[in-house]
Amino acid sequence: MANPNIVNVSSIYGKTEYLHNLSDGGGSHTNALLTNGSNSGKILKINTLMVCATNSRQVFVAVYNGTGTTLQSRIIHGTSVGNGSSLVLISKSAMMYLPEDKSIKIGQTNGNNGLEFICSYEEIS
Repeated sequence: MANPNIVNVSSIYGKTEYLHNLSDGGGSHTNALLTNGSNSGKILKINTLMVCATNSRQVFVAVYNGTGTTLQSRIIHGTSVGNGSSLVLISKSAMMYLPEDKSIKIGQTNGNNGLEFICSYEEIS
């Protein structure tokens, strides 16, 4: 399990993931947005992670190990996003790498649905 040397990569693919119709997780991170499996031979460079609220909700985003069982670090925890508002959690100027055996999981409170996520990233191998 080793991340690739990003100086000598063979491929970089631009990708986007979307996540919506979340159930109320009661503050737990119940929905996987992005996973980089162990031994993938890839590192994911996350350029943008945005959330848009179609109903007011609290948002929870965290990094877990690849199986999604062990919390590694929180990105945002319990911040309210108002109806019709959006929030940039990760941007090109403050990007992050998601190494092998890590995943980003999302949760919300205050009811089902209401939040929509967009994650733009580069898959580097």
